[in-house]
Amino acid sequence: MHLLKVEISIFYTFIGWSIVCEIFYYSIYPLVRSFLINFKHWKIFFILSYTPTLTSFFIFPIDLVNYPGVGLIYVLFLGLPCWLLGVILCYDIDFKKNKRFINRRKLNFYRIFTFFAAFLSHILALQEIIGHPFTLNFFAIIAYFWIKSEILYYKNKKINFDLFEKIGKASYSIYLIHTIPFILIKYSGIIIKNKFLEFFVYWLLLSTLTFLFFITVEKPFHKLSRNIKNRMENLGTQHTA
Repeated sequence: MHLLKVEISIFYTFIGWSIVCEIFYYSIYPLVRSFLINFKHWKIFFILSYTPTLTSFFIFPIDLVNYPGVGLIYVLFLGLPCWLLGVILCYDIDFKKNKRFINRRKLNFYRIFTFFAAFLSHILALQEIIGHPFTLNFFAIIAYFWIKSEILYYKNKKINFDLFEKIGKASYSIYLIHTIPFILIKYSGIIIKNKFLEFFVYWLLLSTLTFLFFITVEKPFHKLSRNIKNRMENLGTQHTA
């Protein structure tokens, strides 16, 4: 961030560093895919992608709390393993080839283990003992197995709580909205001395803003992208017919 002369707090709060990372990853995906032609190649690339993570232990202070603290360029490569796990999951979860079965007991183990791993990594970062740049890429591996277990468990099962499924879809936008309630409370001029009340107000604002963002931005654009995809597929079919 020194090269761009931009304060890291501005980059983190207003630009959305994770969005910058996603734009970069999806931009290079077609090129990367042309070289990585099978699942084995993707796994090798994933292992190599941990080089910036391991290098960060030697060039950044261990108590650095968040990803964007490493700078605009380095964060693109630091976050790459998390994104690659999503790509690998798509390959690994192929239902036509995947005959594995996950029982409820194993699924619950993954859920509990993932929860405590997330809790531990977050506490270590908040207490400025070991920051997220040094833990989250390893936590992502745990999250990978948890998410894969959820998908495999429910692939042939009816979801009993459809409302929770809808809430889950809407809650995906939390990662974009989570800093905005703090800003609104700060600049509203309202001072909330009671920590419990502050916590309640924060989550009330966060839930409301996340839901509004979902119905006004995320859901319409998801629908638009699917329509574009379907039209392109129809055009391709017409040309080959």
